[in-house]
Amino acid sequence: MPPRDGPATWTSDGDALAAACDHLRPALILLSATGAGRDLAPRLAARLAAAFMPEPAIARGARGEIVLSRVVYAATHRRRLSIEELGHPVVATLTPGTHHTASGGDAAEVLLLERTAPAGADEHRIRWLGRGADPGRALDGAHILVVAGNGVTAKTWPLLGELAAALGAGLGATRELCERGIAPAHAEIGVGARRAAPQVYVVCGVSESGAHLGGAWSEAEIIAIDRDPDAAIFRVASYGIVGEIERVVPELIAALAASCPVAATS
Repeated sequence: MPPRDGPATWTSDGDALAAACDHLRPALILLSATGAGRDLAPRLAARLAAAFMPEPAIARGARGEIVLSRVVYAATHRRRLSIEELGHPVVATLTPGTHHTASGGDAAEVLLLERTAPAGADEHRIRWLGRGADPGRALDGAHILVVAGNGVTAKTWPLLGELAAALGAGLGATRELCERGIAPAHAEIGVGARRAAPQVYVVCGVSESGAHLGGAWSEAEIIAIDRDPDAAIFRVASYGIVGEIERVVPELIAALAASCPVAATS
């Protein structure tokens, strides 16, 4: 159930969504992890006395039950939650791109709700002030994502742009790099910022593995580049390259150009 993006979503849509849940008594409510979904989901969970889980992976258990899981403690552990065992409804947000619309099966039930306002209520509490283009929207659907961390400088930032172009990837950054003015604000990936669902997550100069990994899908394949062999990011990475960015990244770009020249120059 992806809610529309807009201002003050709970104020405008919360009562209707809660009314639908009161009528249907669902065990699981799914919303998109957009700005609107993040506004609605925790408030709805509180309204329903339900559990709330942001951006979990969803699977079927051995008995066919629905199991939600997500990485915790800097991506070193995975927490699992069975809806059947919980005994309460669950509200969850899903990162756009991590799941696909089901094909076949029964048609969806459409529930029509009529909103009524008490006498004297102000129907103009929300005003639409306008909207602007999101220059980082392409990051939301990127299958490969290159993310620059605090170890990246103004000199090495353009190298990562070249690496992203060679991979056909999106280019993001951690909060620290955006605050330093090296990366644009719309490129920030992490908890409290933009979330993404890449299949391959290339992190460069990100010594720690906490807040920014919360912005990426937990099932992504992580490739880490860092000059510190003891960097925390290597504990959660599938592949690690130890070395200076200004040396490693040009070598990777050259290797990509040699092995796949068409993709590297497109």
